[in-house]
Amino acid sequence: MKIILLNMGLCDSCEKPIPLPQPPNKDEIDELYNNEDALCKIIKELKNNLGKFGTGFFCEIKDKEIPFERALFTNNHVLDETDIENNKEIEIEYLNEKKYIKMTRNRRKFTNKPLDYTCIEIFKEDNIAKFFKIDNIDINSKIAQDIFILQYPGGGQLKYSLGRMILSKNDIIKHNASTLGGSSGSPLIKRYAINHILGLHHGTNQEVNLATPFHIIFKDIKHKLKIHQKINLIYDIYCDDSMDYFFNNNRMSDGNNDDSMSYINNDDSMSDDSDDDDSISDYSYDDSLSDDHKIKRLFGSKFVKNNKNNIKLIINGKKSKLVKTSKYLKKGINNVQMIILNILTNLEYMFVNCKSLKNIDELKNLNTEEITNFRNTFSGCSSLSNIDSLKYWNVSKGENFCAMFFHTPLTNLNALKNWDVSNGKDFSGMFGECSSLSNIEGLEKWNVLKGKDFNGIFIECSSLLDLDALKSWNVSNANQFKEMFCGCSSLSNIDALKNWNVSNVTNFIGLFAECSLLKNINGLKYWNVSKGIIFAGIFHKCKSLEKLNGLENWDVSEGKSFEGLFSGCASLTNLKKLEKWNLSNAINFEKMFYECSSLKSLNGLEKWNVPNVFYFNYMFEKCSSLSDVNALKNWNVLRNARFYGIFDQCPLLKNKETFPDWIKG
Repeated sequence: MKIILLNMGLCDSCEKPIPLPQPPNKDEIDELYNNEDALCKIIKELKNNLGKFGTGFFCEIKDKEIPFERALFTNNHVLDETDIENNKEIEIEYLNEKKYIKMTRNRRKFTNKPLDYTCIEIFKEDNIAKFFKIDNIDINSKIAQDIFILQYPGGGQLKYSLGRMILSKNDIIKHNASTLGGSSGSPLIKRYAINHILGLHHGTNQEVNLATPFHIIFKDIKHKLKIHQKINLIYDIYCDDSMDYFFNNNRMSDGNNDDSMSYINNDDSMSDDSDDDDSISDYSYDDSLSDDHKIKRLFGSKFVKNNKNNIKLIINGKKSKLVKTSKYLKKGINNVQMIILNILTNLEYMFVNCKSLKNIDELKNLNTEEITNFRNTFSGCSSLSNIDSLKYWNVSKGENFCAMFFHTPLTNLNALKNWDVSNGKDFSGMFGECSSLSNIEGLEKWNVLKGKDFNGIFIECSSLLDLDALKSWNVSNANQFKEMFCGCSSLSNIDALKNWNVSNVTNFIGLFAECSLLKNINGLKYWNVSKGIIFAGIFHKCKSLEKLNGLENWDVSEGKSFEGLFSGCASLTNLKKLEKWNLSNAINFEKMFYECSSLKSLNGLEKWNVPNVFYFNYMFEKCSSLSDVNALKNWNVLRNARFYGIFDQCPLLKNKETFPDWIKG
C-alpha cells in the first residue's frame, strides 16, 4: 500500500497557519512506509456524525510500572467504555483484511473520556505484525517541533501529513498537521525519530488540531492501575484463567510492584475515590444528576436493575430515597436503620466501599431468604469489624459469595458459623485482604460441596495463623484454587489440608505464593493433582521453605505451565523430591527456580522428560549458590526452545563450558 501525502502543515480549521516544515525526503517516506503494519482502521459507527471509521495503532510499551508490553491505542470517542466491555468484539481492518479482537476478561483495558484515549492490551494470539516502540514516554515537547501523522482519513487509504506542534502544555498538544474525519486515534510521530510517539490525535477546537501527550496517557494508566490494585481482584483475578496471569501481573518481578491487575473502570460501583473527571464509579452526591443516574452511580447499575423497584429504606424513622442511604453512609453515618418492605433477590454491591460503616446491627432483621447473590456486599467497608448481626441471616439460597467481605477489618468469623452455604458456587475473594483475621474458627461446619471457584478466598490474610477450621471442607467439585492462600504471610503449616480432595482442580496459580513463613508442606503428599494444568507460582516467595517433602508423588503429567513455581524460595537446598515428576506435557518453565539462592546443585532433575518445553527463560536466574548444572546435560530439549538469561546472575557458573550442550548450542 502506498502512503499518500494528505496536505502538509495545514490544519483544516486553523485560522493562522504557522510556517510550513521542509518537505520529507525519500528516506523519511520509506521509514514511514515501514510502519504501516503498526496501524489499523477501526470500523464503527461513531457518535455525533463523526463517520464510520477511526484510526488505531499498535505500540510496544517499555515501562516497568505497566504490567503489559503491547497495546492498541485509539480515542475514547472511537471506542468508549461500552465498546470494550467484557466479551464484546471490536472490528478492525488490518493488512487489508477484517479482523476481530475479543474483549476477554483477562485483557487489560483502559479508557478516559476527558483525555480521549482508549488502550487495549494486545496478546500474541492477536497476530499483530508490527508495533511502534515507545522508548521515552515522558517527553519534553517544544514549540514548532516537526511531526508526522499517520491516519485513515475518511476511512480510505493510509495517508500521512506533516506539520508542526505549535504548543505542548500540561495535558494538551496543539498542532497543525492536516487531518480529516476518520483520522481520530492517529499517532503523532516525532520527525527524525519515527519510532517516537509524542501523542494521540483526537480532534479540533475550531482553531487548531488537538492531541493528548503520551506521557499523560501513561500517567493516567498508572493511576488507574494503582487505585484499582485492590478492588480489581474482585472482578478479574478470580475469572482470569490465563496461563500467563502470574507473570503478567508482576507477582514474580524483582521490585515491589503493585499487584496491578487491569482494566477498564466500567463497573459502576467499584472505584476508590478519585479526582478523575471520567470516573464512571464516582460516589459523590451530585444534585445536578437525575435520581435514576444518582442511584446508578452510587450503587451500580447491576444492583439497581435487580432492586430499584422493590426496595425502600427508612433512615432514622423517615422515608428516604435509596440514593440518600449511600450518601449518608459515605459521609459517615454509622448506624443504619433499615426496614425492607419487599423481599430482595440480590445484595450485589449493596454497601461496597462504604468506608465509614461500622454498625450494621439493624441488618439482623433483613429478610435474605430469597437472596442468591451476595457478591461484594460489604467489600471495601474498611471500618466494619463487627458482623455479629449477620448470624441471623438465612443465606441458604446463596450461590455467589464472591468478595463479600473483601478488604474489611474482620477479626473473627464466629458470626458465620451457622450459615448454610450449601448452594454456594463462587467463594472467590470472599475474605480476601482481611488482614486482621488471625483465625477462621466458625467455618468448620460449612458445606462447600457445590463450590467451584475458591480463587483468592483468603488472599492477603496476612495475620492468619492456621487453617484448622478447614480440615473437614469437602472441595471435591472445585476447579479453581488460584491464589487461595496467597500472601498469608503468618502461615507456617498447612497440614490441615491434607485430606482435601482436589482431584478436579485445574488451576493452582499462586496457591501458597508469598507465604513467607511456610516451612512444612508434607501434608500435600496426599493430594491428587492429576487434572492440574497450571502450576505457576504455587510456592513463589515461600522464603522459609527448605524441603519439598510432600511433592514427591504428585502427578503433574497434565501440567503445562510451571513458570515461577518455586521462584524466590531462598531457603530451598534440595530438589531430589521432584525426580519422579512427569513433565512430558509441560510448555513453560520460565523463572521456575528464579532466586533460589541456597540451591547448590540441580540433582533430582536428571530424569526430567521435557520434550515440549519451549520457555526456559530465566529459569535459574539469581541462583547465587548454584555451581553444578550437570543434572541437565541429558535433557532432550526442543531445537527452537527459548532459554534467554537461564543462568543470569549465577556468579559460580562463570565457565560456560560447564553448561549443557543444548544451551551452548
